[in-house]
This record gives sequence, C-alpha cells and structure tokens, in this order.
Amino acid sequence: MPALEELAREGLEALDRRLMPADRALASWPRIVVPAPLCGPFVNGREVPVESDRPRGKVRTYSPDEKFLGIGEITSAGRLAPRRVFAASPGADG
Repeated sequence: MPALEELAREGLEALDRRLMPADRALASWPRIVVPAPLCGPFVNGREVPVESDRPRGKVRTYSPDEKFLGIGEITSAGRLAPRRVFAASPGADG
C-alpha cells in the first residue's frame, strides 16, 4: 500500500479512491431509509416519525436514493432522532 505522502502527491482523487465509505463500519447495525420529505428535517437535527414496529436503539440511516445520512436512534417514543449526521442539508453546496 502506498504511503499517504505518495498518494497526496498524486492528488486528492488518489486519496479519495483509498477511502472506505463512512457507513462500512456500521454494516451490522439495522438500516432505515428516511422518506424523502423527512430527510431535510432529519439532517437538520429534528426527530422524525418512524415505523412503529422498529425496536429502540442505534441505526444507520439512508435517503431513498441510497445516500448515507448518518447515525440515528429509535427513541423510546418511537421516533428517529439524528445522533451523527454525515450528509449535507438538502440544497447545500458541496
């Protein structure tokens, strides 16, 4: 495996090719797709409703187009609360 310095000399694209997806470490966690109308509120820190049969605990969250949003938690009230968001707010540049 090339040293980090070697990859840096090749440019950011070379570094990006070596990065693993952020959600890979969470592959064993339950997965929830947040409905499109609720993605904005979720990534902006608001709890959103979730299917009532979901058990409490940490989950990995995705948008309907399979973009990883971040880590959420099903609360005792049966809602999905954002805990660590990795996605930009809808409409944000970058």
